[in-house]
Amino acid sequence: MTLRLLRLPVLSALLFLTLPVQAADEDELPKGAKLRLGTDRFAFRIGPAVGLLPPDYKTLVMADGAGIRQFDVATGKPLDKQNSPLFSAGGHMLVSADGKRAMAVRGGGALNVWDVTAKKTIQTLKPPQGFSNALSTGGIIAVMSGDGKRVAQGGVRNGKAEVIVWDVDNAGIITQIPPGHNGMALPTLSHDGKLLATRNPQPIPGPVPGKANEVRTIQVWDVEENKELFQAPYTPTSYRGSTVMFSPDGSLLAASSADGPIDLWDVKTGKPKTTLLGRSGQGLRLAFSADSKTLAAVSTDGSIQKWSIADGKEILTVEGPREVTPYAQGLAFVDKERVIAWGASGSVAVVWDSSGKILSPHSEHTAAIKSIGFADGGKQVVTAGLDGRIVKWNAATGKSVGSIQLRPSRASGYTQSNIQVNISPDATRAVSTGNLVFDLSTGAELFIVPRGSTSGFSNRITPSADLKHAITFATSFDAKKMSVCTVWDLVARKRLIELELPLTTISFQSAAAVSPSGERLVIARYSPREAGGMQTLIVTGWDLKTGKKLGEAEDVNARGNLSVVAASESSAIVTSGGRLRIFDFETGRGGDEIETNGRGELGGAVVFSPDGKRFAFGVADEKFVHGVRVYDWPSGKAIHTFTGHRDMVSALAFSPDGKTLASGSYDTTVLLWDMSAIEK
Repeated sequence: MTLRLLRLPVLSALLFLTLPVQAADEDELPKGAKLRLGTDRFAFRIGPAVGLLPPDYKTLVMADGAGIRQFDVATGKPLDKQNSPLFSAGGHMLVSADGKRAMAVRGGGALNVWDVTAKKTIQTLKPPQGFSNALSTGGIIAVMSGDGKRVAQGGVRNGKAEVIVWDVDNAGIITQIPPGHNGMALPTLSHDGKLLATRNPQPIPGPVPGKANEVRTIQVWDVEENKELFQAPYTPTSYRGSTVMFSPDGSLLAASSADGPIDLWDVKTGKPKTTLLGRSGQGLRLAFSADSKTLAAVSTDGSIQKWSIADGKEILTVEGPREVTPYAQGLAFVDKERVIAWGASGSVAVVWDSSGKILSPHSEHTAAIKSIGFADGGKQVVTAGLDGRIVKWNAATGKSVGSIQLRPSRASGYTQSNIQVNISPDATRAVSTGNLVFDLSTGAELFIVPRGSTSGFSNRITPSADLKHAITFATSFDAKKMSVCTVWDLVARKRLIELELPLTTISFQSAAAVSPSGERLVIARYSPREAGGMQTLIVTGWDLKTGKKLGEAEDVNARGNLSVVAASESSAIVTSGGRLRIFDFETGRGGDEIETNGRGELGGAVVFSPDGKRFAFGVADEKFVHGVRVYDWPSGKAIHTFTGHRDMVSALAFSPDGKTLASGSYDTTVLLWDMSAIEK
């Protein structure tokens, strides 16, 4: 049985990400846990800001809620005292070429420069009034000189592009350069900070009358004199965000749009030197060797290529890591031959080199755990992630024992890597978030569940807890039209019932579940009130044999994301924004509140033990360490709480004997909890 993958509202999430969080070291299992499947080292909450420290590139720096932290690349262990359980990074991480200064760059304004040795902020650069910036896809809005004493920040003033060049030590502005085009300007500084290159990241098709095409032109400036030296038109084959870099000696300028070609110019003359032809997606990030004689590039698939600049000949092509497909944020030469790259794969920071080897610890999953099942009578745990991977684990040792490759029909348009599925409790079947049903013993697609009407409707599928049924909703975009809910028997492969509901896309959300016997259906949905536009929760029960509506209850206080689980043939637990309430869907009566959205409740669905006497729900403690609370049924009394995850719980499952509770998280790991630890 699985939890629906839910996130907090953005504002609430941002509030708790800034709080100091304490958790046990990964090597120490939390109290009550038997095993951890996978590793959460180098996992992060939001988009990563990752950097490596020169000259040996063995230390990773990443931003969290308390500043910039350092970690050993090989082990993932923190090199400072603060124990942050998960990184709340974002934007870009800049590190000076001498490794002494760093800066986490996010859209919005001030820049904090960090002294790596002293581990503290040494300067805050606040742009003048009227200047603003925002992160740009494929580009970096601020850069540092090699010694970290100058910073160039791209932005907008009164709709026009502008770049500020800062003197870091004095927090003063050296110059403000207006490239002359609308919108954002992305900057690049030379190693000594005396040259600046700017470009427009926005796609403007075709040439602009009276001036060079802004999309395909880089402007090079003398910082001291605030003077444009030359314009360098490059040759993109697409309109990806461009990457620009000066060679260490300042003699060359390289540019790419991460689409193959890499252009080189002679900075002294402003003349084109050559165009290197890379593979598809090549040039996401660029790096020069220390002697400026070799250029390296990393592709969008993680592959690395190198060229000799003197003759333009390719020296090396190495495929990206096979285990993951990382998206590079940085690239550098460690020595004359070896190149190292870093970035992210899903929710995990990754470091790899020009041998194609991953240097950083990583889990089998690189994104949230979506679903969990127990195979072979509980001897094996099977997990499915948002990364599209399905991994098998030995339940006794916690070791990975392989993966399951799904084989969708080629007509489906899917590949194995982009399918997200729910797994049945016994790990025999899987249902995709689309509508494909798979046999997990072979990985083969069995059949497709019909979506229903498509014209004028939004379609989605909700599998039952045991994956013996699937409920599809064809939700009308027209508030005056009825929507259609269809229940399918996935074992017998037949339609059980089709219901018309007053459910439209105006409604916030809906959820559905089938009772343990498979004979009854409960639907929880929001319906807009006529006055005020607020939402009312409506819980309705149906007899699947007769199509008879059993009962209907309302709750005007419910808010937030919905999920529902049928505890019996007449009762259901509905969660709404972390609030748990019991409903009798047979008689239409609302019952007790199990939880009332207290501190730390983060929402999600509910999972019942095989004997139906206990259920579990994902929670967090007062320090926002995440875990699972176990309740008695039918009393609804909380009897035990397990905590130890470093991010929200996203999937739950009991073993067939009920002695183990598995919780999967956005931290990419699964914890196996010993239910015998609960006092009766």
